[in-house]
Amino acid sequence: MSAECGHSAQLRNTSHNWDQTARFTICGDDYQRYSVAFRGLCPTGQIQAANSQPTFNYLNSDLEVLSCKEWSETNVLLTLLILHCTVTAEPTLFVTLLRSNFQKQPSNFTPTTPNPSMKKSILYLTDLYFEAKGRRYYEEDLYLTNVLRDDYEILICHPCDSEKFETQVDLIIFRNAGPVMNYKRYFDAFVKRVNSGLLSYNPMNGKADQMGKEYLLTLTAEGYPVIPTIENLKDLHRLPDVEKYMVKLKNGADSIGMQVVDSQALHEVELTGSIVQPFIDFEYEVSFYFIDQDLHYSLYAPDKSKRWNLEQYEATADDVAFAKQFIGWNNLSHGIQRVDACRLPNGDLLLVELEDLNPYLSIGLLSTDLRDQFVVNFKNSIQKVI
Repeated sequence: MSAECGHSAQLRNTSHNWDQTARFTICGDDYQRYSVAFRGLCPTGQIQAANSQPTFNYLNSDLEVLSCKEWSETNVLLTLLILHCTVTAEPTLFVTLLRSNFQKQPSNFTPTTPNPSMKKSILYLTDLYFEAKGRRYYEEDLYLTNVLRDDYEILICHPCDSEKFETQVDLIIFRNAGPVMNYKRYFDAFVKRVNSGLLSYNPMNGKADQMGKEYLLTLTAEGYPVIPTIENLKDLHRLPDVEKYMVKLKNGADSIGMQVVDSQALHEVELTGSIVQPFIDFEYEVSFYFIDQDLHYSLYAPDKSKRWNLEQYEATADDVAFAKQFIGWNNLSHGIQRVDACRLPNGDLLLVELEDLNPYLSIGLLSTDLRDQFVVNFKNSIQKVI
């Protein structure tokens, strides 16, 4: 495993409202990093030794939980039980997610799993370790894989480990895998393989964030309502007269490498591989979440200093028309996209970014009805593709 794909493990104690047991397959050469990603805190706070592992019975390519010797009675909300089995030529982890109050279940409690023989398979690419400010990527992916497993065989894998499994499944879903600049060589190779004949969700021919931030220059030149963007100081006159500017890496994400500078400092910044935008005043940021060509919900941050403290937003007809023009411009055949915009004091919206690779969905903030409907629509979209 190269340093490019290295990760720093950290225990997490997380909260969920799941009522049922979920079972997944997690695969990859570096499977050890997954084995510590989402375990509950055992009494010692360390990986359990062999003599304190739960007892498993391997039967018909499945796991039955028979008993467990040492469950923590502290506020552990989610525990991963892991058994490493070799049932094919590749190492595989069969993982059962259990509620932390497992000790309250009957001692012979055995989760049920539908017959997998009729299911199609999905390779779900994510980084269960990636930590993003204000967002819980791992919770979102655990939730989505949990609901998808009702209809599909789910294999979870990091993008750096995916190549050997890509041709063994019916569909590849690329989700919360962190900034691809952290593993660009792997990602570029992945995109090349997908565009050579693999089926992916989203497709890897998007013109927006999939390609970096170059598209903001294109949209500016074409007259779209976007925060004005340049890449050369000779074009500075194309931007409004402001006191400060934002300098962003073209291949950046999550504000990595972003600088806020005044006019004098801007002339001293190396702009190769970067874009420049005015630092503008706005009322709030709002995000529009699409599946295929249809808007499904909107969220906004009423406090602009807290980008990810989001609340439900009722989009107007003008808002929807604003967002849809960018979905139409990008022209993806299928997938999930998020249109991020800022509301100006005069009421206008300007595009901040069009996330067409792996947009975070903030699905945990939705009402139960809205979240359930989104899942139905997500599954319907996948079914059309697969």
